[in-house]
Amino acid sequence: MTKIYDEEALWDAFRTGDHEAFTKIYKSYVNVLYSYSTGITQDRELIKDCLHDLFVELWRNHATIGKTTSIKYYLMASIKRN
Repeated sequence: MTKIYDEEALWDAFRTGDHEAFTKIYKSYVNVLYSYSTGITQDRELIKDCLHDLFVELWRNHATIGKTTSIKYYLMASIKRN
């Protein structure tokens, strides 16, 4: 895989099943999402479970997920729903 710096291109690569793009998204955003989630609940185990579930569902549904211009905001909205 070539290095992808553009969020839209990274997201599109993930949506096509690129595991490296998915890994890059995970590594780039898991800590941000964890910190964000502590503002919603202090239950650390619940946060970890929700993060796990979010990324599992993202991978399972990568082919049907829509486009986004901001991965961060897409993931923040998703974790908030969980």
